[in-house]
Amino acid sequence: MDEKRIEKLETNLVYMQDIINSLNSVVTDQTMEIEQLKKRLEIISRRLEEVEGEDRPSRKPPHY
Repeated sequence: MDEKRIEKLETNLVYMQDIINSLNSVVTDQTMEIEQLKKRLEIISRRLEEVEGEDRPSRKPPHY
């Protein structure tokens, strides 16, 4: 009886370790993607600040 119980526990442990490894991989990939997106957002924010700081003509758009 104890042998079957131990075998079942070992099997469950192996499955849990596999799940943990898979989840760790997903978290690592998402962390890298988040960092890339942060860098892109920073670049876009700087460009937007540059554009907003430029002198633009004060004329009305053509549809007015």
